[in-house]
Amino acid sequence: MARVITFCPKQSLIGSNQSSGQDYYSEIFDVTDVNQLTVTMQVLGTSSTGTTITGTLEETDDPTFVNACWNALSPQLTVAGVNFTKQQFSGLRRFVRSKVNIPSGLTVNVCLDAVAREP
Repeated sequence: MARVITFCPKQSLIGSNQSSGQDYYSEIFDVTDVNQLTVTMQVLGTSSTGTTITGTLEETDDPTFVNACWNALSPQLTVAGVNFTKQQFSGLRRFVRSKVNIPSGLTVNVCLDAVAREP
């Protein structure tokens, strides 16, 4: 059986024209019963053309908000311009979250979802 994990709701507007670049973190999800995640990141619009947006899936066994306890999974989700990318991850630890990096001075309209499949 499969379920959908929504890291960023459809068409989330993140970033700021005043920012010096920021990381945006999703909620934390328990994926104990998940064998594989198929993650899709879609950029629907940016405040500047030719922009590359990077998303990272992170995992841990201890869901604290201390960044040092989270491990970044590879490969990163990279989207150039208005486009999308899809990656598969398996062998996950107990908890996952996403991180979307927005370059300096930009706003981005993005969604980030995953289909979680049980063993």
